[in-house]
Amino acid sequence: MKLYIQYIDGKIEGHPILEDNLRQVNPQFDPANLPNTLKVFERVQAPISGPYVRIESIYQLQSDDVVRDVHTEIGYTEEERAARIAQAMGFSHPNGWVFNETICGWEPPSPPPDDGKKYIWSNDSASWQELVI
Repeated sequence: MKLYIQYIDGKIEGHPILEDNLRQVNPQFDPANLPNTLKVFERVQAPISGPYVRIESIYQLQSDDVVRDVHTEIGYTEEERAARIAQAMGFSHPNGWVFNETICGWEPPSPPPDDGKKYIWSNDSASWQELVI
């Protein structure tokens, strides 16, 4: 799936456009002879970030004349971090689970058995029970 993006007067305009869509609008579209108003666009996967980071993304023309996503990680302020923790701590969770601030989420008091079987947490017994299907 090839993508393109408008590039007008030295500025990136809009969002990426599928080649198939360009062909529907203009059956004469020729990717080998792009008009000056189009650039090839390549999607760049955003990094997977931790719970206290947000990703801001922009489109940027690179030195090889291809427009790509550029992602920037921005760490939370102490206030944002505290608000995120407070929100996560308010989520319901099984009895006995412990809040892990590092992942900003609830974890069981012990990991499930590692014997190849499937397990589910039982609130009644506050333990892992084998999942029988």
